[in-house]
Amino acid sequence: MQDYIIFLNNNYKIQARECILLRESSDNCVYKVIGTDNNKYVLRESKRDLGSDVIFELSWLDKLNQLNLPVARVLRTNNGKMYTTKNGKVVVLFSYIEGQHIKIQKDTKPSMQHTKNAAKALALIHNVSSKINLDIQRDRTVTTELSRVLLSSDEFAKYYDDGKMFVDLAEKYYKFAHNSKQAQSLILNDYRPGNVLFLKDKVAGVLDFDWSCMGPRIKDVAHSLMEWSFPDGAGKPWFDVVEAFLQAYNSSSDIKFELDSELFEWIKFSALSDTATYLCDLMQTGEKRTIKGSYMYQKFLYFSQD
Repeated sequence: MQDYIIFLNNNYKIQARECILLRESSDNCVYKVIGTDNNKYVLRESKRDLGSDVIFELSWLDKLNQLNLPVARVLRTNNGKMYTTKNGKVVVLFSYIEGQHIKIQKDTKPSMQHTKNAAKALALIHNVSSKINLDIQRDRTVTTELSRVLLSSDEFAKYYDDGKMFVDLAEKYYKFAHNSKQAQSLILNDYRPGNVLFLKDKVAGVLDFDWSCMGPRIKDVAHSLMEWSFPDGAGKPWFDVVEAFLQAYNSSSDIKFELDSELFEWIKFSALSDTATYLCDLMQTGEKRTIKGSYMYQKFLYFSQD
């Protein structure tokens, strides 16, 4: 990690002495950085081509941080920029937030207090962002992942068994989202337990805004209900968690949602969108698996039952 330390010391007003890989995903590598003064930072190196979208993400983080919402502070480079590049990849340095992730597995339910506080934090971000216009556009929209399927529909249909069926579903839910009249705000698109830090049962930080965009806040709520109640490998969601999250969200949100047919359609949309990401990424690598092998598609099927 010595090259990262040199890179940081050359580009930022810190003196790093240690750089430790915290986690790696298909999107990013995330590192914990420790300075010579023992201050801590987080470095994120993106794997995907972010283009100008990174300006949208970091500008919103900057604004939310100024308003004292529980998000990381973006640290500027020596040149005053919010990000830089290393070997063609976007690199961002953030302040470090002390806290712990909670683990939700098929046999490990989140506590009701964690669930409620997470829901209230999401509502606060929605409330605040719906009243702010940063006048910054980004390419990502709520339908970006379904668009990936539709833009390669012929190839997709040939690559996967039942590929044509999935393309038809992608088209159906793409139209569903575009016809929506739901209220807009900044949405995180990935508000799951792994992206929230807690100090005891309080939300210390909300992380990973790289998939954020302006969109219908009901999509964020729907995705969150699924992520907090329905871990991968589980046969069905914990509906007491669903109800606790939604009630707590509504208690803090200036817009309320009911657990009705429209919200369930958005849950299905979200599950299908995440399935599209998984399948399109696999297709790019040449690795072939079945559509029904996707955990998110299994969740889509669960919520599609009569």
